[in-house]
Amino acid sequence: MSAGSSGTGSSMCSGTRSLSSKTTGPADVSTDNLTNTMANMKVSDTASRTIETPTVVLFDKATSESHPMEIPGRSGAISTRATLPTIHQNVPARTGSGENIERIFAPPRQTSSTHWTAIAAHVNRSVRLKRQHVRDQAMCERRKISCIAPSGTQSPSSGNTFDQQLDALLPAIVNDLRAAGNLHNANAVRMRAAQQLRKLLSHERSPPVAQVVATGILPDLLRFMLADDLPGLQFETAWCLTNLASDSQSHAKLVIEAGGVPAFIHLLKSNDVQTVEQAVWGLGNVAGTCAEYRDLILAANCLPPLLEILRTTERVSLLRNATWTLSNICRGKPAVDMCQVKEALPIFKSLIYRADREVLIDICWGLSYLTDGENEKIQAVLDLDITKRLVNLLKHESLHVVTPALRTIGNIATGEDHQTQQVLNCGALPALKELLTNEHAAIRKETCWTLSNITAGTTPQVQLVFDEDILPILVKMASTEPFRTQKEAVWALANLTSGASPAHIEHIVSLGVLDPLVCLLGQEDRLAHVILECLDNVLKTGQSAGQRKNPYAK
Repeated sequence: MSAGSSGTGSSMCSGTRSLSSKTTGPADVSTDNLTNTMANMKVSDTASRTIETPTVVLFDKATSESHPMEIPGRSGAISTRATLPTIHQNVPARTGSGENIERIFAPPRQTSSTHWTAIAAHVNRSVRLKRQHVRDQAMCERRKISCIAPSGTQSPSSGNTFDQQLDALLPAIVNDLRAAGNLHNANAVRMRAAQQLRKLLSHERSPPVAQVVATGILPDLLRFMLADDLPGLQFETAWCLTNLASDSQSHAKLVIEAGGVPAFIHLLKSNDVQTVEQAVWGLGNVAGTCAEYRDLILAANCLPPLLEILRTTERVSLLRNATWTLSNICRGKPAVDMCQVKEALPIFKSLIYRADREVLIDICWGLSYLTDGENEKIQAVLDLDITKRLVNLLKHESLHVVTPALRTIGNIATGEDHQTQQVLNCGALPALKELLTNEHAAIRKETCWTLSNITAGTTPQVQLVFDEDILPILVKMASTEPFRTQKEAVWALANLTSGASPAHIEHIVSLGVLDPLVCLLGQEDRLAHVILECLDNVLKTGQSAGQRKNPYAK
């Protein structure tokens, strides 16, 4: 990194960034907000899956969830960013092993267009709610209790409200789980009770997590999770614990305190693949809750068995879930210690060449987290020799893959000049040029940010930008794009003027760059400072030409 920069550290709080140094992210993004908002949880059922954040109620399939996020990058030239716009978007369901995986987001505070789709898909995917199929909602066959309706509504068969039915059903479920020991069919009774509890916790709207926790049933569920002679009961109770851990950080904490983490890790070695997948899901929810819990499961040695699953499984849904959990383990602020996850790097190298879209999404997001920070982390990823593959993924048909691949490329460009050069050597500039005209504004903005770090590089690197004929596009974007994208385009142009030769300056001015820069002077103090520096560079170059009148002065 450039002198005086600190990546996502103090420079991010300074409110300034200087020309010709590298930045930590687009100008309106903060890397300080993720710690308390990154929790992504996953709750389970055999038919469909949804994404939920832990601090909001669950919404139906027509709603969406907001989640702040950060964009990492270089420090120096662009040293601070505010926050990204609130993100929301429904994301197409995915299928695997007969299960639809739906992502549901809570209502946003502010959104404009659909260009945050891919980012939202990942921001909110680190905690997942596992849902049940509609046909499974008749959960009370033995007790002849009608299917529970959503909170505040009435069951069509009984007229009872959700809470009234829950008050009747939940104590009976808990009693069966605890007191079935004296019955000759105790295990069958427990199994039915566990299934009923799982279906309650997988309810489409507002599952009664708090009510279930209040019964004190957690220790019993943990005990059943360790019952290796009852794999069916293990699976059902692991499912319950997965959904409990997805509701909120406080409930995840209760699961942890009850011994949930070692229990989930124990199940990673189960002979039942469904149980293994459920344990992977549960650990992903815990890791996605906060950095503290992420570090806790790492300290519990969850990574070796998880990596073994990723190396050996042929089950697509398990591979996807394990990749998602691995991505969560690499996520969060403070950043994960690279020493704790370095043994996972070969898995990243292996999986990034997979064709499966879901695997690519999570692998690329994981790499974006690992490259967000110190140059040593960037180098560790570069040493995997996957930069060419990342550049190729910038052309992927799915925006959900392009977004994290671009983020990773942008992060690498924040490093030392030789690290930026590796990106250029792999043909990044043609791909970035194409993305400048992408239909999604978020992609165009982040591409400009990536280019601003390249134009803050060496003279030969700047020359490559000129050779690729990217400047005319940047000049146009500085005039026509939404303001947030304009700012990034201005940064890219301004960094060019800092170390450009007189011939380069002449070419930039000939493209009409001065007019849009002058027009943006009144927009924002920090941007005005950048523009004034840029104009000063241009005028000084004109003055040094030795002509009677400065050719760039009007």
